[in-house]
Amino acid sequence: MAELAQSISPFRVGLTHLELVETVVDGLDTGILWLNVQETAFLRQLHNRVNQELTLRFGNVPAAFDGPGYHFHMTVALGGQPIATYHHIQDEFSSRLSHLHYTVWHMVMFVYDDIHAINAGYMTCLILPLTNQSTTDKDC
Repeated sequence: MAELAQSISPFRVGLTHLELVETVVDGLDTGILWLNVQETAFLRQLHNRVNQELTLRFGNVPAAFDGPGYHFHMTVALGGQPIATYHHIQDEFSSRLSHLHYTVWHMVMFVYDDIHAINAGYMTCLILPLTNQSTTDKDC
């Protein structure tokens, strides 16, 4: 993954709005809050590249929600609380968490052991800086 991180320059992403995805975890009506990320051709190409390189090195490792239909997002909260809590958070913060921009400076790899649980105890496996200096910070 170090080779991949070294080949990518820092880039900007647009965070459009706070979104609530209602779900059920272990019988609890709960939710996932995420900042919706504006999809771009650059992000889709990078996503596909990461999946291809991971598959070459480690075999079939994508998550169930991964692949061509992957929805770009930045997770804020992931299950574990009653759905009313997530509705309250969304109501409280939606107006402040829209139309934001963020520069990506690092690549992070998360792993988990239980592929059948939505809140499976993700672990941060690796954090690497994006270091390609052949181009300047750019919008994607």
